[in-house]
Amino acid sequence: MVTGMLLGYKMHLLIDTGASLTVFDIRRIRNIISQPVIRNYDKFFMGIGTSKIETYSIVIDKLQLGDCNLLNHEVVLIDMENINKAYAAFDLPRIDGIIGGEILKQYDAIIDYGNSVLELSL
Repeated sequence: MVTGMLLGYKMHLLIDTGASLTVFDIRRIRNIISQPVIRNYDKFFMGIGTSKIETYSIVIDKLQLGDCNLLNHEVVLIDMENINKAYAAFDLPRIDGIIGGEILKQYDAIIDYGNSVLELSL
């Protein structure tokens, strides 16, 4: 887990090295960004299980992860309520999004599992 900042709001984000794309909770985005420009995301998208998930996308102007600012990055939006309900069943904290492989690759991520550190390079 990492903490990010979006428009001054703290975001609880899960790092998922197996996820190809970065995903945010559409409800959280709608609460943070006034009049967000949300588009349909037409590419096939699967979550946990076998059902197709209704998806959208948005360009995030600036997401801050530590000292790294991700600018003008397109992310996928889904309703993460079921994911957060499952997390709550195991006393895990709610998440606002998932950092996927495209960010990890683009910013040459180094994950130090032993020290729980994520390093991103610009």
